[in-house]
Amino acid sequence: MKRRLTNAALSLGFAAMMSVSAFASAEQPTDWPSQYKWHEYKQTAEQPVRNGRVKTFLNGKEGDGFRFDSLPLQHAVVRVRGTGEQKIALIVDPLCPYSRQYERSLNKLDNVTIYTFIVPVLNKNPGSKNWKMTERILCEPDNKTRAETYEAWIVGGISPPQVTGCEHAIKAMLSSLRGARGHHTGTMFDSVSPVTVFDELHLAYSGAIRVEFVERLIEIIKS
Repeated sequence: MKRRLTNAALSLGFAAMMSVSAFASAEQPTDWPSQYKWHEYKQTAEQPVRNGRVKTFLNGKEGDGFRFDSLPLQHAVVRVRGTGEQKIALIVDPLCPYSRQYERSLNKLDNVTIYTFIVPVLNKNPGSKNWKMTERILCEPDNKTRAETYEAWIVGGISPPQVTGCEHAIKAMLSSLRGARGHHTGTMFDSVSPVTVFDELHLAYSGAIRVEFVERLIEIIKS
């Protein structure tokens, strides 16, 4: 492991994992911004091709590991704030209520690139509402409109237009995630939303963890 987590980060991490349900059911924090707006999107974003399956590994004593560079980044919706120098990835089912609140809290982050994998992990049946909503977002023609459509839905509740025929990316992402299991918790990462993965640290956390913990891990990556 390139950098070891501090005791403070460990404590905050355990507290975050223990309080996911409380976080998700809490009232709206008073420090949420009145508008949820990222910096301008590019029509296309850097989305390198990744072949093969997601790789998991045990990274120290904290977190369930994902190899960040083994994620299918070519299928991600890429959002950049500020310099975008720090990188995290999210696995999100578009109908997950925890993910909706989590996305609002992540609006506090700056100078970050977020690779978001919109996947119907909570109901992988092609006829499910989860699958159809994923298609409606991923069928947008470029990264910019996919990102804007996703945020309009996940944060604002604005439904995307009805579409079909965008199954390739969904199937590829589900195939990549199949069999990826957390070492400590046994979590199956193709069946949980949201999941946060941190670049360089290669740590994966399931559930809507506290944004303060996200910020702390990003600081560790920068140090």
